[in-house]
Amino acid sequence: MATSTGFSRLIRNPGRSLALGPVLVVVVAFAGLTGCGSEQNTPANLPAPTASTEVSDETDGSVPTITMVVPRLGLVDGSIWEQSARLLVPRSNALSEVIKSEKGAQSEAVKDAVKKGASALILVAPDDAEPELAATLRDAREFSLATRGRPLPIVLAGKGIEALNGEFPIVQFASLDQSMTELINATLEDARKAGYGDHPKAVVLYNGPYDDEGQARIDAARRALDEAQTELLTDVAFVGYQAEAATAIKKALAEQPDLAILIATEDQGARAAATIRDQLDKSQKRFSIGVVGPRKELERLSEFNIISGHVVRDTNILARRAVTTALQLLNGEPVTPESLVVEVPFLRSSGPEQEGFTPVALERQPKAGQTPAAATPEPAATPE
Repeated sequence: MATSTGFSRLIRNPGRSLALGPVLVVVVAFAGLTGCGSEQNTPANLPAPTASTEVSDETDGSVPTITMVVPRLGLVDGSIWEQSARLLVPRSNALSEVIKSEKGAQSEAVKDAVKKGASALILVAPDDAEPELAATLRDAREFSLATRGRPLPIVLAGKGIEALNGEFPIVQFASLDQSMTELINATLEDARKAGYGDHPKAVVLYNGPYDDEGQARIDAARRALDEAQTELLTDVAFVGYQAEAATAIKKALAEQPDLAILIATEDQGARAAATIRDQLDKSQKRFSIGVVGPRKELERLSEFNIISGHVVRDTNILARRAVTTALQLLNGEPVTPESLVVEVPFLRSSGPEQEGFTPVALERQPKAGQTPAAATPEPAATPE
């Protein structure tokens, strides 16, 4: 059986010993995630899990370890993957470790994970996958077969890698199109009720520079707005957090006072838009807001009907599903095609907006069991 030079060196190098104990390594080396596309959900040639893939403490008494490889540069989604692993892994009686990958060094990151004794790999497919990455993943699988007598379970997350042709299971989001159409219809209904007419002006707000996932959200919003026959204006971009988003939104409103619909593609822009809208004269018509993003960071805006609706596109859920899938393969449990798809439901806000609850005040509402004096501001959310 042929192995790559890199993996062959592992066999020949006596100074690099492979841990025999079960170790789950989550490799996250990416510039972003994509939720739409033609990647397959069903693995075509995934080796059937065998009993030898089960986690067992009888091997050498070691504890399984999840090692995550995240990019040193890029989006803060990397921290979401790290946090998800740290939450899930202890529940599986495992440990976690983090390895950060430079851009263009995904193959080396995979090799490093195998050197550390990985029992399973999760790779968040990068936007700019290296040409040799597919071969490296195949070599990792075969190297495990040669040295441990079983193939290495590998899970791709976010999207597939074209050169692999569906060889490994892919955990990814379902298409945005249907939920985005429902979101646009909701904002359009609210804008018309506010008095903006049949063909209201709309913008897409994004936090850039964006990755493949960001592009997927922007494209889906544009398609749905176009189909709804809105007047689609130039996108509004910002880089950073709520303060930067607020500056960009205020500039757009100054240039387009009749702006009727704003679609935010992540939570920082959504919070800024909601705050600005709340500060406008409530006796006058105000723009409606639609959001794509994580559930937790946006649920209060939906709860008090401050936004028209919310498409739940939550990287936390995707990360948890990927870790769960890797653990299933490691334990020899079956993985169904349906379990690999993370749905993106649309949540419609309904009823009157709760006046007196501004977006800023919402973050300071007392939690269950607290008195108002005991409530403290929640920390700023990490942009998704």
